[in-house]
Amino acid sequence: MSLPAPLLLMGGPLLPALATAALRRWPRLAAGVGAACALLLWRLTASLSLDAASAAGLFAGDTLLLLGRSLTLSEGVRLAFALLYGGLALLLLLSIWLPQGSDFTPASFAVLSILSAAVMARPFSFAALLLLAAAAVSTAVIQANRPDSADAALRYLVFVALATPLFLVASWMLDSGQLSLQGTVWRLLLVGFALLLAGFPFYIWVRPLVVASSSLTPAFQFGLVQFGQFLLVLALLQENPWVWGVSAFLELLRWSGLLTLALGGVLALVSRDAGHVLGSLLLVDLGGTLLLLTLGATGPAAALAAFLARFGALLSAGVGITVLQRRRAQADHTLVWWLGLAAFVYGALSLLGFPLTPGFGPRWGLVMLLARPDSGWLWAVGMVMVALVAGAAGLVKCVRTLVEMPAGPLQFSRSWRDVADRPTTIILIVLLLGALAFVFFPQTIMRQAWELASLLAPILAPLLAPLQP
Repeated sequence: MSLPAPLLLMGGPLLPALATAALRRWPRLAAGVGAACALLLWRLTASLSLDAASAAGLFAGDTLLLLGRSLTLSEGVRLAFALLYGGLALLLLLSIWLPQGSDFTPASFAVLSILSAAVMARPFSFAALLLLAAAAVSTAVIQANRPDSADAALRYLVFVALATPLFLVASWMLDSGQLSLQGTVWRLLLVGFALLLAGFPFYIWVRPLVVASSSLTPAFQFGLVQFGQFLLVLALLQENPWVWGVSAFLELLRWSGLLTLALGGVLALVSRDAGHVLGSLLLVDLGGTLLLLTLGATGPAAALAAFLARFGALLSAGVGITVLQRRRAQADHTLVWWLGLAAFVYGALSLLGFPLTPGFGPRWGLVMLLARPDSGWLWAVGMVMVALVAGAAGLVKCVRTLVEMPAGPLQFSRSWRDVADRPTTIILIVLLLGALAFVFFPQTIMRQAWELASLLAPILAPLLAPLQP
């Protein structure tokens, strides 16, 4: 007898969450066990059958009834969470080398479990409550035994909590089926999406979170968790296609993304340290992704590609910053220091969308979509380019400060550096080569993005098919 497939996505992560919680006194061991479990979940999810008549595996069937609610697993959600588990496995493998705190591993599994239930749950009022629960558990990942990150975690939770009642009321109005309420619904969704996806003017929680959290937390929070939240946004728009036809909704959401992108460039220009620069450049990427969501049939596919590229960029930049911080007191800049600087700069350039980085494709796609004669936003291309130049100038200032920073007293013994240099060098080289591999083989990202967009938003499939790479 087979169990419903949604049970794997909901219950599967809870088992490693409990197991690694018991090992929380040993973060490296917990990260190793968690990485093995994440790889197993990736394999099981990737090969999952949604055919209820199939007896080939333990899990089959696409629907689970829980507390009177229906949780339905689609092919798009299955593929998306297979990617999420693969990304989590990579983060946990790096956590063996860079411990992220005792709560990072168990809390990350719990977040993905709740997030999967939110994406699959219907009606959306139930999904909104699960979204808030996932955000509450995410605060444990953000803090990760860092007392100075408590304010950033609370600020993030407050913004998600503010979005929750908007989604609840909008869901109730949608379920009522009254056409007279549509004007109120799209306004509630507009503010809710801006709160959830860090659009203007609700972006103020992003930079504090990046600065205060541990090195891999931004990749988890903005690469994996927000990717899951974006799936919920797509599902809601897919089930209510009339929202796509409200020009005021698209225009205001577009303005929100454009202003976030522009402010990110300005903030990067006036930032002084690597953490604030990275947070500012992340705003550029967040604003660009929000813009892509509003730009026609090809926008959601490019936005999904931007999420995949963002994960790699934040992973590279976060590891680079950690290496620079660990070795900032050395009198000479060693090979490891330069590799750490290269990893940080490469990740930052990817957030800007520079050529020869994974972020170039989505950013170039944004410029091309804005530059279309029928878009009506040709003037916005200049605004985007100015923001990118400002962000690049801020990054140059930051790199110059790092290179010219005077050395202080040594913080690590010679024996520690001798032991740590070789594996650190190897990991940084592998990380940079992996990022370059996506540059020379961009179809790896784009194919997944186009397939996800077609599966998650079937209403767009006829338009996406002839444009698929």
